[in-house]
Amino acid sequence: MPDVRHEENHVLIALSLIALVSACSIFGGAASSSLTIPIPTAGQWVDFGGNEPAISGGAFTFPGPSGVAGYFYTKPPATMAQGQTVTLVYSIDGGIPVWGVSDPNDVPPATMHLFLWRSGDDLSCNGAMSSYRFWAASGVTLKLGDNQTLTSVLDPSVWTNCYGQHDTSGFAGALANAMGIGFTFGGQNFAGHGVYLSRGSATFKVNSYTVR
Repeated sequence: MPDVRHEENHVLIALSLIALVSACSIFGGAASSSLTIPIPTAGQWVDFGGNEPAISGGAFTFPGPSGVAGYFYTKPPATMAQGQTVTLVYSIDGGIPVWGVSDPNDVPPATMHLFLWRSGDDLSCNGAMSSYRFWAASGVTLKLGDNQTLTSVLDPSVWTNCYGQHDTSGFAGALANAMGIGFTFGGQNFAGHGVYLSRGSATFKVNSYTVR
C-alpha cells in the first residue's frame, strides 16, 4: 500500500468535522514536504505523489495494488475567472477493471473530481494552506467508456478546499495564482487519496481539457 501521508487531505463534504480533524492528523503534516511538486509547462500533463503512473500525452495506465493513481494536472490558462466552466473529456479503455481505493480509511467505488492547485502550496493544509487546493464537489464514478465528460463551473459555492469547506476568498486567490488544474482520483470519503486496479486493466486518456 502506498504511503498515503503524502496524499491530499481533502475530505468530501458529507464527513463530520470530527472525521475531518482525524483525517488531517493521519494524512497531513511535515512528511508531505518531502515531495517536490512538479510545475507543468503549457500543454504538458504531470502527475504527483508516491508510486504514481507516469502520464504522457495526457494518457496513463492505472497501476496495480503496488501503485496509486492520484493527482494529474496541467498548466492553467493565463487568466481564469469565476463563472467560467471547466470541462474534461476523457476515455477509459480496458478489460473488466475493478478499482480499489488506496487509503484504508476510504471506501469504494472509485471516483474522479476536477482539481485546482494554487502556486506555493507546502502540502500541510494548515492555516491559509487549507485553501491552496480545491476540488469540484461533483465527481464521477470510474467506468469504461469513450468521450466521457466531467464539468463544473468555477464558483466557490461548488468547489471545496482541503477540509471540504467553501472559501470564497481562498478560491479567488487560487484562481489568481493557479499553478495547476486537472483531476484527482479517490473514493467516497477522499477525493484525491488515490486508486489502483485490484484486477483487470484500464488506460486513461485526456481527450480535451478546457476552461472557458
